[in-house]
Amino acid sequence: LGRRTGRIRHAKVKETRDTGFTVIQEHLGYLAGIDAEPTVILNETLSVDVAFVDGANVIDYAMTQKNVTKKPLVFPAYRYGGGLAYRAPHSWNKKNSDYLTSEGLDRTNSHATRARWVAMHGPAEKGKGKDATVAVLCHPKNHDAPQRIRTWDDGRIFFNYVPIQETGWSIQPGKSITLRYRIVILDGKANAKAIEARWKKYLK
Repeated sequence: LGRRTGRIRHAKVKETRDTGFTVIQEHLGYLAGIDAEPTVILNETLSVDVAFVDGANVIDYAMTQKNVTKKPLVFPAYRYGGGLAYRAPHSWNKKNSDYLTSEGLDRTNSHATRARWVAMHGPAEKGKGKDATVAVLCHPKNHDAPQRIRTWDDGRIFFNYVPIQETGWSIQPGKSITLRYRIVILDGKANAKAIEARWKKYLK
């Protein structure tokens, strides 16, 4: 995006339903420059479904990407990159927020570790001093699960599941990959036992 060599565009709405939607998106490469007609590299099916479950807003997020070119699409190993990322409000800082991973780690030691789930908490905008938690659950069938994570230790909250953090990956011509995550948004600070129970339900 920074060098304007690629972007994603909406192609069509495949389905709408009471719980969410499925759309088709195209990942484009400007192989001959930004002013030339782009090449479709990936066809993506993205599904988002929402529900209120056991006192929390739950978002199921699933994407399938197919390489529609005649060449492999190669992802070199890198600290960023994946199907989902989260950046917390600017008001969340080192004093009032933190991470909690399925392995019991926080902002000081969680970066580049593996985690079944990662929860982040900080002050709710309208909570009058109360906290809110955003937890991201990684499906065990995802590539390289439990995936490595990107977290920041400077006080800000940024999170990314990174399936290429340790080892590169590729999508061969005509082949597809699927990534699934569940986002859980609830009141209060993260409770490891409760988040783990939600992760186990996610497997079913």
